[in-house]
Amino acid sequence: MIFLVFAIIAGFAGYQFFKYTQNAHTEAVRAYLFLGALLRDKSREEAEQLVSGGVAGDTESIHLIMHEIRAAHGDEHLPLIAEAYRWGMRSRMPMWYRWSTSQCDPSSSVLKLYRKPLSNQATCNRRTQRETHDWIRAFTIYFVLHQLRKASSPIPDACEIPGDLRELMEGRLVRELAISLPATLQLYMEYAHPNVSKYDTHQFVADAAEYLTTAMRGVDGPGAFRDVLQKQHTKSGGYPITEAELDDLMSHILQRTTEGPEVIQLLYGMALTLQAEEDFQRTHGKTYEQFIDDQVEHTALNDRTLLRSDITQRA
Repeated sequence: MIFLVFAIIAGFAGYQFFKYTQNAHTEAVRAYLFLGALLRDKSREEAEQLVSGGVAGDTESIHLIMHEIRAAHGDEHLPLIAEAYRWGMRSRMPMWYRWSTSQCDPSSSVLKLYRKPLSNQATCNRRTQRETHDWIRAFTIYFVLHQLRKASSPIPDACEIPGDLRELMEGRLVRELAISLPATLQLYMEYAHPNVSKYDTHQFVADAAEYLTTAMRGVDGPGAFRDVLQKQHTKSGGYPITEAELDDLMSHILQRTTEGPEVIQLLYGMALTLQAEEDFQRTHGKTYEQFIDDQVEHTALNDRTLLRSDITQRA
C-alpha cells in the first residue's frame, strides 16, 4: 500500500514537473515573440496581443521557435523571459516565478539583441514624439493666423472666422486646403523646423480642431467680449480705454446686434486673431509679420545660394 502511495505522489510530482517545464518553454517563446515585435516598432499593446493567445496550444510552433531561441541564447531562457517582463509583457506563470525570474542578470545575448536596441529605440521615439508635438501646435497657430490674415474685412484687425477654419473646428478639411496644405506645411517646416524630417498633414487636422475649439470656448465666458475689445484698443491705440468708455462701446455693439449677426461674428474673429497672435509670439519668439519677413529673406538667400552653386558647377 505504501508503495502505491509513493507511486501516486511520484507520478503527480512528475506530471507537475512536466507541466512546469512546458509552461516555462511557452513563456520563453512568448518572451521571444514579444521582444521581436518590439524590435519591429510594434507598441507594447500590439506585442502583448501577439502573444496573448494561440502560442500555448501550438506545439509544433513552440518547438520551431525553441530551436531559434537556443541558436541565439543557448540554454539561458530565464534572462530572455526577464527582459520581456522588463519591457511590459504580462506573465502567465505563478507570482513566485515572475519574481525569481526578474532577479536574473541579463545575458550578453539579451544585452546585445534587445536591451541596447530597444533602449535606443525608446529614446528615439520619445524624441520624435516631443518634436512632433512641438511642430504640430506651432504650425497650427501659424496656419490659423495665416488664414485670418488672408480674410478681408471692412474693419481693420477684425474679420469673420473664415469658412475653412470653421470646418477645421469640426475636424474637416475642405478640398481647397487639402490640395494646398502639403506645400504650405513643407514651406513652413523647411524654415521653422529644418531638423524635423518626418511630418504630414494628418496630425494637423486633429490638433487644429482642438486648438480652435479651445480658443472659441474662452470667448464664451462672462465679460469675454469686454476683454477682447480692451485688448484690441490697447493694441491699436497703444493704451487701454476707461471702464466708462468700454461700457459705451459695449452698448453700441449690443444695439448693432439687432441689425444682424455680423457684429458678433466679427467679435469672434477678433478674439481668435488676438489669441492666435499671443500664441504665435509665445511659440515662435516673434510676431507673425517678423516671421514672414524672416522666412522670405531665408528663402531668397537659399535661392541665391542654389543659383550660385548651379553656376559654379556649370563653369
